[in-house]
Amino acid sequence: MGCSILTSASASIAAIEKKYVVELPSSYKKLVSDATLEATHSDDWEPVIGNCWFNGLRGMLDKNPRYAEMLTGVFPFAHENGDKFCFFFGRTTADLEPPIVIHLFETMDLFPIASSLRGLMWYEFAVEEISVMGYYESDSHTRAEKETSLEKIRATSKALDIPYEFGPKPSMDRKEDWLDFHREFLKVDPMAAQSLCWVGRWHSKKGDTQEAAKYFERSSQAAPHFAAPYHFLSKLKSVEDKEKEALKLRWQMVSCPLCMSGYTYWMCFNLGVDSAADASPRNPIVSRAFAALRENESGLFEIVDGDPLAEYIRNHEPADLGGRMDLAQEYQRSNQLEKAAREWNNVLYLSWYAKGAGALIALKSLSGIYRLLGRDSAVAMHQAPSLQDFM
Repeated sequence: MGCSILTSASASIAAIEKKYVVELPSSYKKLVSDATLEATHSDDWEPVIGNCWFNGLRGMLDKNPRYAEMLTGVFPFAHENGDKFCFFFGRTTADLEPPIVIHLFETMDLFPIASSLRGLMWYEFAVEEISVMGYYESDSHTRAEKETSLEKIRATSKALDIPYEFGPKPSMDRKEDWLDFHREFLKVDPMAAQSLCWVGRWHSKKGDTQEAAKYFERSSQAAPHFAAPYHFLSKLKSVEDKEKEALKLRWQMVSCPLCMSGYTYWMCFNLGVDSAADASPRNPIVSRAFAALRENESGLFEIVDGDPLAEYIRNHEPADLGGRMDLAQEYQRSNQLEKAAREWNNVLYLSWYAKGAGALIALKSLSGIYRLLGRDSAVAMHQAPSLQDFM
């Protein structure tokens, strides 16, 4: 039976890789192929551990697991209710596994949670342990349920060679308890971008700006498309009266995809960036960055050397769908294809809030751009059946 499951999983994984032109991480292949673990071997949703439920392999073949509005390179492999755990193939090299991001169903925002699947599994061990091990008065799990959880943790830890220690963990309801958790997480996953920002913010509040900057810089290296580390670094530079450096960091921040502005409703990974009560494209940290760049317009145009985004910042707000479409087309006309792709991705994201033809235009444009760039995986990810979502 185990051998049959293994063969079936391996064949499905190979077919998924061929269909979407991706190379899935070896740790993922091992996890979903190991017959001794509670991994997915059918069309059903089956929990692996914690709040991470792995997608059925057959289902990933039959239907594109991506929403059409998702950022290029984001590939879902598991879910937690409507939110999706995804590999992010946006910046990987041959010797690195893709980092893990969470895709928020309600807003289409993304935030990085771990630099690899092994890091994510350590986080899920903690979630599993917090949920069932009886550390808090409200827990009501039976002894058998606790033994099952312990066995899941042990088996997965052994299969992926992940060090994990059992013991009381922070309450899910107490934000102040999470600092120690993130420090422990960084011992296992030193490039976990969100955890780096948590610890950096703690040093910043203590007034240890040099140590804080080290953590924010590491976070920006781990997730260079993610705006929050640049936001925190720019605040430190402003305090030090290093305005030109702060200006460059704000420029990097507004050059990030809008969907990676730092917004999240997951408390344990809330970076502390101010989030708007309404739709997240109007996240105040992005709006404030636009305002700061406008206030130093001469400095902005000096550092960006005629980039059309600077003119966009002068005349538009971050979430102006029509303005973003014009900007994407301007980049495309001048053959700045990577920047055009960035802006068409922003159009897709904003189209989640303003339904209309923008999303279809963006998808068609992205497919053409990625063909020109020879990025077969990106072409495959943006193809049907995701287009059917708009029919």
